[in-house]
Amino acid sequence: TAVDGQGRRRVAWLVSWQHAGHIRPLCPVARELKERGWTVSIVVHDEVRRHVDDDLSVVSAGPLPWTWQEELEFRDLLWSAPSAPPANATAEEVNAASEKRADASERYFAGSQRSLARGLESALD
Repeated sequence: TAVDGQGRRRVAWLVSWQHAGHIRPLCPVARELKERGWTVSIVVHDEVRRHVDDDLSVVSAGPLPWTWQEELEFRDLLWSAPSAPPANATAEEVNAASEKRADASERYFAGSQRSLARGLESALD
């Protein structure tokens, strides 16, 4: 087990968003730290646990703060290329679509961060 200069055990908590592209790259980092003697846990939401390799320690951040269907709807709204507004769309209509996307972005990222923070806090207690 790796220890610091004062004899304390070295522990790493790797916390990730609920996207495979964020979770999978943590696996080799966690494995390398383990090989160097660190105690390593990856903290993710229950719905995406499957993206962490079986040889690694996973700590649950609990469930997502919304359903998986809602997760997919957020992703579609936030990351699908927006379609061009109709030629006859008013400035207000164009602005409303932009505001809808901005509001969804705020709800998504703030909700994910709060949920991960609560999950990590629970795991550390």
